[in-house]
Amino acid sequence: MKNLAHLYRALFRKTNGFVLNWPLGNHMKIGDFFAIRPRSIDVVGNIYERYFELDIKDTFADDIYRFSSPVLEPFVEKNDSLWEVFYPPKDHWQLLSNCYSDYKSNKMLEAHKRKIIAPDVNQFATQMRGKGSFFFDANNVHHYRMPHFKEIHKEVIRRLTTEFFNYHKIFLVTDVALVKDFSMGISREDSASLIVSMDDFFDGTILDLLSSDVPYTVERVEGVEHLRLQKPGGAIAFKAKKLDLSLKAREVLIREIYNSADKNIQKYATELMNNELFHLFPKIEINPGNANDFFEWSDLTLEDVEYFLEVDEM
Repeated sequence: MKNLAHLYRALFRKTNGFVLNWPLGNHMKIGDFFAIRPRSIDVVGNIYERYFELDIKDTFADDIYRFSSPVLEPFVEKNDSLWEVFYPPKDHWQLLSNCYSDYKSNKMLEAHKRKIIAPDVNQFATQMRGKGSFFFDANNVHHYRMPHFKEIHKEVIRRLTTEFFNYHKIFLVTDVALVKDFSMGISREDSASLIVSMDDFFDGTILDLLSSDVPYTVERVEGVEHLRLQKPGGAIAFKAKKLDLSLKAREVLIREIYNSADKNIQKYATELMNNELFHLFPKIEINPGNANDFFEWSDLTLEDVEYFLEVDEM
């Protein structure tokens, strides 16, 4: 996963918080809630499934069951869904790091001295220098956003933590990036290359080629992993909110840890806080009436992405 780190960080920063789903190319839905573990994004359910029975009273939800399957794939250029739609600048979803492209054409060597009968191979070679070097291009991107998060965020906390589940470290998809198709390549070696051939001269980077209509044939791939070239897209990236401990919950935990007669509990206070081990303290009772005192939503952060990638250095 280390080779993926540079791409995930760059995309997160450039798109203001979007994360590629894993495995790469898999789709997310608005309303999916999931857990993050090292090398794993595990979807548990979706808040718009019928059993959740959300009480939404805003103009976006006259009929809640219209949300029951918020599927945004395959790509639909003009989606008539009830989500808020945004169109980001194209270059937000084009990223290039330590990739250099050259063009070579045998048929141009001393062409004025001989007649060309059949075109020799015109090679467009992209060199990727350093592990984790990458290119990424997404075509025709739309951002879709949950329009009523503020209206339902407290109810969702109650449902996830007390009524249906007992989840604390859980994430909720509020936005997805729907793409028509996407391309990417990541170097797994210090020196990697992608060589394609075409009939005509092409001037530009690998991103320029992938965004064009120029036909090409892959001739050779060396040292490149996670290679995708103009693959069908869908909702392949997402933004999410994270269910976090509230300040009040931390104060309650600190008080209980301080008052505990068990020296081990005080010794491992930081670990207890991080893992929200309320069950070790019988006096703390979380129920539908007070769940929103203990939990609150925050944005998924780059630190969460690093945890998924199992990468220590930033």
